[in-house]
Amino acid sequence: GVIVALGNLADASAARVIDARKFKVVPGFIDIHSHTDLDLLKNPFAPSKVRQGVTTEVPGQDGESPAPLGGPGLDESLKGFLDSFGFDCPYRDMDGFFTLLSSRGMTPNIASMVGLGTLRGVSVGFDDRPATTDEITAMKEAARKAIGQGCWGASTGLEYTPGSFASEAELIEVMKALPLSHRLYATHMRNEADRVLDAIGEAIAIARG
Repeated sequence: GVIVALGNLADASAARVIDARKFKVVPGFIDIHSHTDLDLLKNPFAPSKVRQGVTTEVPGQDGESPAPLGGPGLDESLKGFLDSFGFDCPYRDMDGFFTLLSSRGMTPNIASMVGLGTLRGVSVGFDDRPATTDEITAMKEAARKAIGQGCWGASTGLEYTPGSFASEAELIEVMKALPLSHRLYATHMRNEADRVLDAIGEAIAIARG
C-alpha cells in the first residue's frame, strides 16, 4: 500500500514481481467530489470506482452528509434508511456512520466532508429564514464535532433545500468554527446560470471570510 521507490529497479529484490509493461503504473486516484456516502452500505466493494483506479472517495458533498441526524427531518431520514437498507439506522452522528461502514467492510478509503445543509436541517429545519444566534452556535458545535469524529472539511449545496436558505454571513461564521487544519470548503454554489458570476463571487467571499 505504499510507494517505496521510483526509477530503475533492475537491481531491486521483491517477493512478487508484476509484469506491467502494457500498463501505466500510478498511485490510486482520489475522487474529491463523490456521492458514494450510503452507497457503500449497498456495495462496499465499489467495483465501478476501483476499476477506474479510484482508491479514495471524498463524500459528504453538496451540503449533504449521512450525519448528523436529528431535528424535524429525523423521522423521514430514519424511514428512508430503513426502506433503502432493510434495517434500522444504528447511528446519529458521523462517528456512528464511520463505525457502521467499518463494521461492514469496504474497499475504498474515505475522507468525508460534513454537509452544512445537513447541519442546518438539524438545527434550523427547512424554513426559509435566517438562523438565530443560538442556531448558528449549534451548527458551529455540530461542525466541530463532525471534524473531531473524522470529517476533513465542510461542503455546501446552495441550490438545494435547506442549504439555499443559508446566507453568506452564516456560512462564513460556521466555517470559521472548524479547526484551521480542516477548514476545507467545497461548494455547490448558488447559481450556475444567469447569476453564475455572483455565485462565484460569493464562493470566493466565503473562502476569504
